[in-house]
Amino acid sequence: MKKPKLLFLFFITIISTMSGLQASIADNDTKIKNKIFNFSSEKIDTVMSTEWKLSGQYLEKYENNATLIKNPNLKLYKSNFSTNILSDTAFDPTGEMIEIYLKNNVYINRTDSSNVSILKLYTSYAIFYLSMINIKNA
Repeated sequence: MKKPKLLFLFFITIISTMSGLQASIADNDTKIKNKIFNFSSEKIDTVMSTEWKLSGQYLEKYENNATLIKNPNLKLYKSNFSTNILSDTAFDPTGEMIEIYLKNNVYINRTDSSNVSILKLYTSYAIFYLSMINIKNA
């Protein structure tokens, strides 16, 4: 008589534990707020010069403002050089283009004003800080 009761309590415990686990998994899923296919965007500064251009296969913006980009192509422009950044995926945790986490087949190419490559970098992972580019020397 005690054995079936213990077995029943054991199953109830497992079921309640699994339902709690399912609830916590559902709470951790971040929902997609927007998804844009074949997108492009650019940032223009106060003197109407292009700071950067971004394009990609698609962009997913989540409810917490994090952004995932598939096949990003980021071009950064400065007066004496430009930088082209490619990868399979990019992740922006804040959605404000402060820092970008690049993953898989990362290629960075920087050229000077005469279009000569001064830097070529191939890697698997990279973190690119856009805020560091905007720091001016005093």
